[in-house]
Amino acid sequence: MATLSAAQFGAILGIPAQTTWQRSQAALGWYNVSCNDWALTAGVGDRRGANVLAAINGDNMAGALGLGVGERRQFLAQQDAGVNFAWRSWAQRQRRKHAGGGKYTTPYMVEKTMKKLIAYNGMIVTAAPTDYYICQHWPIADGVTYEHWWLEARGVVIETFTGNPLRIYGPRRPEQNHYAVVRVGVRELWV
Repeated sequence: MATLSAAQFGAILGIPAQTTWQRSQAALGWYNVSCNDWALTAGVGDRRGANVLAAINGDNMAGALGLGVGERRQFLAQQDAGVNFAWRSWAQRQRRKHAGGGKYTTPYMVEKTMKKLIAYNGMIVTAAPTDYYICQHWPIADGVTYEHWWLEARGVVIETFTGNPLRIYGPRRPEQNHYAVVRVGVRELWV
């Protein structure tokens, strides 16, 4: 597992308020790294996070696109490419639990999915105070889903968007009222 050195923490904590440090993805040797792949693998992964999220959300995405039965099967088969059947089965069980209510609220389900993906990518989730948090926000009205992921290191935000520069700044502005946020603490960063 990796951690930031004292010098690295000093550098990111030394970025002046209201200032954003940026570095292009190309300068980092990346090509179109998504926000979730950055947060889960530091941009060096094999799109595991994106592939799993696509499988988990495949049914909802196909329904939202208004695809017919044949088109839906083809769409879901494409979403399953590179993702094992166990993930898809797990996602279907979670949908049933969420529909049943109780403790399976939308924020609970989003956090549960995040923790599973974090562990899948080799990090150890912790409830204890830590220097590192994998964070995600999503529009509340969209239910169990995801929109944007980022890393927080001692309160400093480190994030990217597909095809955009890596940005470091802090602290993050408060979310708009129609968004929810989950922050999951991890002991160390990527493997």
